[in-house]
Order: sequence, then structure tokens, then C-alpha cells
Amino acid sequence: MTLTRDNGPLSLQQRLFYEKNGYVVVKKVFAPGTFDYIHRHYIDVCRNKSKYVGKRVISLVRDINVVKGLDDKSHLPKEFSVIKMNGFCGIEGEDEVFTSYMRHRNLLPYIQQFIDSNVASTASHMYVCKPPGLSKSTVHPMHQDLLYFPQGERDDTGALTRRSKRKIVAAWTALGPCNIENGCLTMIPGSHWVGLRTHAYPKCDLVNLAYFGIVDLTDQELDSMVHLDMEDGDVVFFHPETIHGSGFNQHRVEEAHLDDAFRRAISVHFYEKGMEMANWEGLPHGKTARTANSPPNTKPSTSPSPRPSSKHTSNNPVLAKKFAFISRMANLDVDIEKLLNNARM
Repeated sequence: MTLTRDNGPLSLQQRLFYEKNGYVVVKKVFAPGTFDYIHRHYIDVCRNKSKYVGKRVISLVRDINVVKGLDDKSHLPKEFSVIKMNGFCGIEGEDEVFTSYMRHRNLLPYIQQFIDSNVASTASHMYVCKPPGLSKSTVHPMHQDLLYFPQGERDDTGALTRRSKRKIVAAWTALGPCNIENGCLTMIPGSHWVGLRTHAYPKCDLVNLAYFGIVDLTDQELDSMVHLDMEDGDVVFFHPETIHGSGFNQHRVEEAHLDDAFRRAISVHFYEKGMEMANWEGLPHGKTARTANSPPNTKPSTSPSPRPSSKHTSNNPVLAKKFAFISRMANLDVDIEKLLNNARM
């Protein structure tokens, strides 16, 4: 096997599944409620933006319909308008509440086994919380995370070379129930072997910034999509070239008291420290203009949008620079061996 090393907590069956499919769900890596304190902190960040954003975290992303004034959430707490937070580090340093996730002793042995290294760096930190009562614009079309950061040696298409392919993994942890009703993740098994695909904005009146989707998905790929039903403390490890997306949260604001009303998750990409960085400007970032057109949606609205089109699209250097900035700010190191040794003391 090429994508995991022999020693570690993953079973042979789990390693084979990841090698073939590009993702594997590991149940109960964390006890339920382990990261309730992180969610409480996230709410504090949403409600006290000036205290944190730019200083300890990079950005809060409000839904486009809220931004445009088409969906008035002014009578509700701020977390009902925000769909995710990017970056666990700002100009004043890292936010130790969020970064406690990436250094948790339950997670690190898995990261060691995936990247085959005792020291990791990180990219693409996100706390994703889909609140109830927002629209279908919170759907994230089927995409590849590799589009959003320059880590790893690349070939001419922008895909990872064989040497870098086995040195990077995402750890996406559910902090509550994640299901079809509240917008769980959807994976296309085996898509991590097909390289980096062309991305575009889907055909919608309003699209959240950088919510790109793959242009050339086949019917066979769409039919193979798997919805990941996860519980608090479950982790899905997936490759950054694995095609995935998520649906929208169907819960109404009036259901905010339900355990699964907010779809909560935290995600970080780990890679071997010292991994080569690609020339960001030279990478094929896909097509990123908002004028993209797409064919009719042939899948249920609870699934990610199927096929954007590259017609009338162009590369967007402004977004490329934004992604590069976020990638630099998110580049925090994790000394896995040292942290695990300290935990054993």
C-alpha cells in the first residue's frame, strides 16, 4: 500500500479501504462532547467578531443571501448567519482553543500513520457550522480540497506527484450528528486517483465565495456518491484529491434546539513538515468566474450540485492570492512525537 504506513491504529481493512476509496470513517476517535468547548468558543467568535477575526482567526464567512440582505437574520444570534470560519491563526498568533484539536493525543497516531512522519505542518483549518434556516446556497458542490492550497510537488496538471501523494491527509471530525438532513459530507469513492479536475462556480443566482464545483463529473461518478452519516467524535480521514461536497441544512430556525440542528465539524489538513510547495501562480486553479453556467441538477437538492460548466469562465488571480495568504497563515506545525510522549508522562 502506498498511502499509509504499516504501524498505527488503522486496521489493515481500514488501510485497504482508504487506499481504494480515498477516505475512511473511523468511529468514536473522540468521546461525545469532547469538543463542546470548541463549539462554545466558535459562538463567542461569531458574536464578538472584532475580538478575534484577523487577530486569532482569519475570517468568518456569512452566507451570501445574508450578505446581500435577501435573508434577514438580524433578529437572531450571529451564528445563524455564519456558515464557516477559516484559519486558526491570525496576526496575534494562533487560537489555542481551535488548535487544541489538531494537537489532540487521540488524533495524532492516525496522522502519523497517514503522513509517515513524526512532525507535521497544517493547512486549510476550518470550523464548519451549517446553521438551521439558511438556503440551498450553503450546499458545497463536489470539489477537491487540493484546489485551495499549494502544498506538495505537482505534475503539469496540478495533481500531486506520487512522492507527495502519500504525505498529506485531511482529518474532518463531526462535533455532533452529521446526516443527509443537516448537510453531511458526500464522497465519490476512488476519485483520489484521477488527478486535479477543473472547477467552476455552479449555475446559481448567488454563490458563496469560493464554493467551486468540478466541471466534468460523469454520470457514473454522480451515481457512486456516498453520504457519510457520522456522530459526534467520528472522524473521516480523506485525501485532498478525493472529490467530495456537502448538502444544505434542511432544519428550520424553529428547530434550533434539536441536537442535529447545527451541522458542526472541524477540519484540518496535515502534511509532512518540509513538503515541497508548488508555485501557486503556476498552478491550474480551475475556472473561477461567477459567470459559469451548468446543466440542470439531476440529483436531489439534499446532495451537492453536480456539474458546473467551464463556459465563459476565467482564472481569478485575486482569489488565488487570497488562498495563498490563508495557506501561509494556516501553516502551523505539530510535533507529533513530542506531544504523544508528553501525553504518556
